[in-house]
Amino acid sequence: MERRKDTPFEGTNLPRDYLKLVEDVFNKNFSKSLLVEKGKREFFVVYGEIYPDELLLVISLKNPTNLRMTTCYASVDYPPPAAKPESENQSSVSEAVQLAVNQCVDAVAGFFATYFEDDRPMDYDVEYRQGWTAVEIDKTTRVHMRINRDNPELESEADEILKNDEDTKKKHRLH
Repeated sequence: MERRKDTPFEGTNLPRDYLKLVEDVFNKNFSKSLLVEKGKREFFVVYGEIYPDELLLVISLKNPTNLRMTTCYASVDYPPPAAKPESENQSSVSEAVQLAVNQCVDAVAGFFATYFEDDRPMDYDVEYRQGWTAVEIDKTTRVHMRINRDNPELESEADEILKNDEDTKKKHRLH
């Protein structure tokens, strides 16, 4: 996944069970807007990563009849300014993550609400910016968003193949 920040930190995937909850919320709340084509219904897929300085949430609308997706990236500074100061205890860390995810979810939900209301505009160069755009939620909260046609599932699979290939090469070098 493409990050907004250009820092050298390694990220950690948000737990799949947690992301599934976000998927369920989007699939339920936008169920009347999801198309059915060739007997298959569109659905949302969610990916998320956390870094020491950023939380990234990627929510894509997937049409199972083709590879293109409508993908919305949401990035917030981490920990969010509104979070309680972290004292390294687990509850304050999880509260900060929850707050950051909620901020991203609210911003992306706003995008998809407009997207469906505007009858799914296809001209992203005109309708939406491809680069990162800051959306002010309140005086202390900005969610940076990016809209495109990325397919995070394919990217994730390609990354996994490349990682496995690199691991195999390393093993051969050791022998």
